[in-house]
Amino acid sequence: MTKKPHPPIYLVTGGKGGVGKSIVAMAVLDILGPSAGLIETDTSNPDVAKAYAETNTTHALNLDERAAWIDLVNIADETDGPLVINGAARSVDGLKNAAILGGALEELGRELIVLFVMSRTQDSLELLADHRDILPASVAKTWAVLNSYFGPPEKFTRYNESNQRKEIAAQTGTLVFPDLADRVLDQLNHERLTIAAAAEIMNIGNRMELQRWRKEAQN
Repeated sequence: MTKKPHPPIYLVTGGKGGVGKSIVAMAVLDILGPSAGLIETDTSNPDVAKAYAETNTTHALNLDERAAWIDLVNIADETDGPLVINGAARSVDGLKNAAILGGALEELGRELIVLFVMSRTQDSLELLADHRDILPASVAKTWAVLNSYFGPPEKFTRYNESNQRKEIAAQTGTLVFPDLADRVLDQLNHERLTIAAAAEIMNIGNRMELQRWRKEAQN
């Protein structure tokens, strides 16, 4: 039985650590607001969950375990709002049980939107290809997210010249995620602030930078 349509599930991933998955997940939560549930899969360093625990419903799941994918499907079934999955750094093997979610999407009445955050390395490109093999277009709408912390879009030469870019362009597209000054990002992480809270309490210089970034991220 197919349920009436529900808001999507957003999977923010990138395979490896240090590409900016957490700040992308925070930006998505900021756009969606408190109705969005957070699935925190970085169980060893759950900074996003700690920041958003008071404003959004959060769940901690280790998606390296098959049972956690079953739990994820049940959470999606019991939740009316959108869900944001903050993907931890893990090998492709960590997604081997994603078919459990993929097979349930129709009955859940949800679509799966993948935001694959990329750096400029060959490794990042190869992980994108592996990820799309596991979650093909028939299951997930995958967007490549070029994190401009690593430079402007034209610097992502490996991706720009790849078949991956052409295939993604035919299905969804490529997003450019704006860079945020290190001092602002450091304060967000150190004090475990939501973006909305930070916009209220940071000093004026940091607030102006955050507001600039926030507007670009929302667009």
